[in-house]
Amino acid sequence: QMGERFQMSRKELKRVSVLTTTALLMGLSIILSYFTIVPNEFIKIGFSSLPIAVIGMLFGPVVCGLANGLVDIIQYLIKPTGPYFPGFTFNSIVAGVIYGLCLYRVKLSWIRVIVTRLLITVVVNLSLATLWISTLYGQAIMVILPMRIIKNAVMFPIEVVMLYTIVYFVQKHYKKR
Repeated sequence: QMGERFQMSRKELKRVSVLTTTALLMGLSIILSYFTIVPNEFIKIGFSSLPIAVIGMLFGPVVCGLANGLVDIIQYLIKPTGPYFPGFTFNSIVAGVIYGLCLYRVKLSWIRVIVTRLLITVVVNLSLATLWISTLYGQAIMVILPMRIIKNAVMFPIEVVMLYTIVYFVQKHYKKR
């Protein structure tokens, strides 16, 4: 079934309406990345992943992985925040693929949304991102991991509610053409 989703998603790339919608949602993601709420130095509430999740829900893992990788590169080109590191682009691609695999052509449920966010939190945020930060800044993983676990634990319910709300709304109102 996973291979089937990749095949269907790959075929979506041939439609102009898919490319146009994806480009618009990528632009929205880039714009939303500049409107984050930062209550303190450890927690950042952002909305830029929501349009990416919608791409995954509408067009699958191939389109979403490519789109999120491109968004990461474009964001870096527009406003670099340090040296470019391809590991974070890889994280973006993996997160896009997870959104596509979990949300594409399925019935929405709270469990599905929780599993989706849990996979992204564990695989991308806690595992890969921690590894890249450790590699870039020379800090031991066990030094930075506890604070990252706390931050992700605090953010998890907020991200689940935001994701469910936006995917529910889009799934309810989007008519596939």
